Amino acid sequence: VVLVKMDEEISSFVWKLLNESNSMTLTKRQIRDRTRQHFGNDIEMENIKQLVNFAVERFLSNESNEYGDCGMESGFNPSEELEENSSDHSVDTFDIMTESITKNESENQNKNDTESEKKTDFLTKIEAGIQKNKTSSGKKKLVNTRTEKKYKKRCDICKELGLKLPTNRFRGISEIDIKYEILGEFLSERLAKIGEKRSADDLGSRDFKVLKHELELQKELEALGINYLENKKQ
Repeated sequence: VVLVKMDEEISSFVWKLLNESNSMTLTKRQIRDRTRQHFGNDIEMENIKQLVNFAVERFLSNESNEYGDCGMESGFNPSEELEENSSDHSVDTFDIMTESITKNESENQNKNDTESEKKTDFLTKIEAGIQKNKTSSGKKKLVNTRTEKKYKKRCDICKELGLKLPTNRFRGISEIDIKYEILGEFLSERLAKIGEKRSADDLGSRDFKVLKHELELQKELEALGINYLENKKQ
């Protein structure tokens, strides 16, 4: 039983195995299994894995002359073997490199696809948000324009009836729609004091003169403590 196996011996065996493989397709798992069978089962699998990976990487990069002393057996020249069999141990010959390259390319492609989908989704949401804001802004602007016209009409009605705008009720309010409602309530209250049940918005130009006179009279009687409607019935 071999108790200790030198890194150089395992490295030498892996190199020799790769050079002699010719057209045989090898994987790292196959190389590890053959190495374990060759040296015996007393070597830890983790050690075999590390040493085989290291030897394979050095073998594949040998063309860059990065190998000095790799512990080859006497008479074994890896440079000559690689030159003679360069077509046999190219990248396409082994699953060792193609397996890793294919995996990396697949992961990169999936990553790029995911990022592209996220970017497209993000841009679509932004565009939808902008379009929504434009639509909302357009509708809001249209509503405000209509409300402003109605509010101006009620202001003109107050002027026709000789009423001052209730500025004290508008304090702290800038929204035109709220001011429009407040002015409507004000007009209804004043008209109710002279017994007019119609909405101020429904009044015509012929009504303003008569109602204006009644409102002036109601104000004078109110100052004297007299109820206009009760006095009108009498």
